[in-house]
Amino acid sequence: MTEFSPSDAALEGFRVIGERWRVVAGWSLFNIIALVAMVILTMVIAFGVAAASSAGAVELSGQLGELVATLGAALTEAILAAGLFRLMLRPEEPGFLHLRIGADELRILGVWAVMLAGAFLLIGVCAALVLAGRGVGSGAAIAIWLGVIVLGAWLALRFSLAAVTTFAERRFSLMASWRLTRGHVWSLLGMAVLSVCVVTLLALLVALALMLVMSFSVGFGAVMETLTDPEALKTHPGIYLVQLAAQLALFPVAAVLLLAPWVSAYSALREPPAA
Repeated sequence: MTEFSPSDAALEGFRVIGERWRVVAGWSLFNIIALVAMVILTMVIAFGVAAASSAGAVELSGQLGELVATLGAALTEAILAAGLFRLMLRPEEPGFLHLRIGADELRILGVWAVMLAGAFLLIGVCAALVLAGRGVGSGAAIAIWLGVIVLGAWLALRFSLAAVTTFAERRFSLMASWRLTRGHVWSLLGMAVLSVCVVTLLALLVALALMLVMSFSVGFGAVMETLTDPEALKTHPGIYLVQLAAQLALFPVAAVLLLAPWVSAYSALREPPAA
């Protein structure tokens, strides 16, 4: 086990981007292509179902379209996350730009599903406690919510390495994260806060730069109109397309900056292999 530095781990994404920027750029292109393919598939399924003559086919087509879009987005994110894990932990494995679809990606989806279900369960328990204690006043309700938030944050940090450990061990490994994070909750919290602050600052700078570029291109008034008028999509579709393309292209960059610290933390905290 190497020494774990929260500040160094929080900035690990910048090292990955600096050393493998071509790979990250390829991930940005993959993210755009995946969205286009997902939109086409969603439209084909929606139109196919809507063409049926049965009652409620139009509503069903919309629901299926939303389901396909949600699953497609989740799978794309899992592929990108696994690609980053593979790049940092098993770079010798085959895969175009370290990306592929296989058991690793499905296991990561499973971990995310379990953690999401746990979050909903915790929120449900909190809501039930608040409803059961309505007679004790609003102060007790606030205390319950604060307690649940603290508990949820602590549990999230204890299981924060679950996706990485699952990928590294090639099996569902939630408890490995529990063992590795014991005694390191505050360090991991500091790492997480620092990395989120850095990504938020960069996102604001990029948004400002993009707004300035578009203001010089189409006019400041047109840009402000898209921010205040929902109907501006009809008159300025190009602005929305540029914004969407920028978000899709930069999403993998943000993912690297946010996920790489957890891979670095795992590498520092993992137990050395038995001799």
